[in-house]
Amino acid sequence: MKRLYLSILYVVMISVLVSGTILFSKSQANINNSAYSHKISPDSSGPQTRSFDERDSVKIQNERTARRQEKINVSNNAAKLDLKVYLTEDNYGLVTLKLDYKLGGRPVTGNIDAFQMKEIRNIFGFREKYRNGYDIKHMLLNEKMKRLYFAVEGKNEDRFYRTTLYSYDLENSHLEKIHYDVGVFKGFAITPDGKYNACWYSASQQNIPCNEEDNVIVFNCRDNKQIFDSSRDMARDKKYLISGLYVYSFDFVKWRDNHTFELSREIRAKDGAEKAIKKSLLFDLNSRKVIK
Repeated sequence: MKRLYLSILYVVMISVLVSGTILFSKSQANINNSAYSHKISPDSSGPQTRSFDERDSVKIQNERTARRQEKINVSNNAAKLDLKVYLTEDNYGLVTLKLDYKLGGRPVTGNIDAFQMKEIRNIFGFREKYRNGYDIKHMLLNEKMKRLYFAVEGKNEDRFYRTTLYSYDLENSHLEKIHYDVGVFKGFAITPDGKYNACWYSASQQNIPCNEEDNVIVFNCRDNKQIFDSSRDMARDKKYLISGLYVYSFDFVKWRDNHTFELSREIRAKDGAEKAIKKSLLFDLNSRKVIK
């Protein structure tokens, strides 16, 4: 009798174990099917939500198509380099500055993304929302040094913009931020030998009306070091500085040779009660002095 009881108990335990195994297998199958049903189909139309790693993989990048594209004019372009620049937004909303050019006869493509140049992140959207600012301007090629210079306007501050100046080395595909200020940048001018680059812009200290002044800066194109700043390197007459009622402005006119440039200086009363005093000056970079 005891042996019969143990046999029945053994059969029941085996049945329970088999049933549990079957139920567990079905449960796993349902979980797997559910997970599979949420995967992104490669044939689905329209942009899909993807992880950062997947979105920025080489495969996905090759599949991207431009949703918006804007060609940017390059001044002083050279047929030998045949530089073409495009501001592009892909179907995932990622913005890139793309450069196509030639070096030694071979094609080269450079891509500057928003991680390297934060000002272009969502630049198209900011334009639509805020209208002013958010633009790439004054793109100028220095053929002799194989460098590209340009200004990126960001958010506007009253009548001025948060503007950053950049230099891009075409040979090394290297981007460098060379200057930042709140102002309206007017342009670049490179010496005939390509060694120096002058830039001039209007700014206003703390955006206070009547404080507007023009400033000139000069860069050494070999290393992008700033070697001249009119707000720092041009002497001021004490009788105008003591009262704090006058503003000095320096505007770039032109390069006279590879190391001498002409400036236009203006001393202006902030209240406009006096006639502005204007004078043309020549500055020599070698001697670091005004020579006329």
